Amino acid sequence: MNKPKASEEVRTWERGEVLPLQFRIIKIQKYDIIHNISTNYGKKQGECKGVSKGECKLGDYKTMNIVIERAKAQDAAEIIELSKIIGSESDNLSFDKNGIPVTVEEEAEVLAKLENSDKEAHFVARKDSKIVGWVHYTVCPKKRMAHRGEFGICVRKSENGKGIGSMLLRHILEFAKETCHSEVVSLEVRSDNFGAIALYKKFGFEKIGTFKGFFKINGELIDFDIMQKFLN
Repeated sequence: MNKPKASEEVRTWERGEVLPLQFRIIKIQKYDIIHNISTNYGKKQGECKGVSKGECKLGDYKTMNIVIERAKAQDAAEIIELSKIIGSESDNLSFDKNGIPVTVEEEAEVLAKLENSDKEAHFVARKDSKIVGWVHYTVCPKKRMAHRGEFGICVRKSENGKGIGSMLLRHILEFAKETCHSEVVSLEVRSDNFGAIALYKKFGFEKIGTFKGFFKINGELIDFDIMQKFLN
């Protein structure tokens, strides 16, 4: 097998082997990307273009089509309904089974304001046209903190382990760097959410501390790790 050129760099498996998989990234609009992954090589297959070894594992499936796009006002109802599903599946988020505490009209108004913002954005992941996850990025509004940004990400439980979180994360980091010109990106994650922590580490995030009692659920205080990544 001929070794790919640097411009054709592909993701390799942990042992360093270059896998003969197909991967296409097609830019639809600025920051609108379709990821089309196809493989006939069975388990332990994963490959992404232009990222380092070990960054994500796309799982055991034959074909998956995921569209990452900026959320629009008309997505408000679907996002709120999905938040109820995701909130019922996990205690890792700021909302529970009741979902995001806003009306459809309020959410639509927020999304409409964000559509063309270069300081804040809400991106959704669609599978077969249905939203299965999202990521929200915000630049710190205060002048002396404007070089920083924060994000939150969630994916429906049924879609975990399929690389969707990695796609959203890669996408939002590109937005943070290229559009917001952020220098530092930070996040908070439950200290016992080992899967998410492993993902963030693979993307270069480092733990810088622990917030004791960040959440309180059913009377129990929950610790969160604080992580950050320098983009320059």
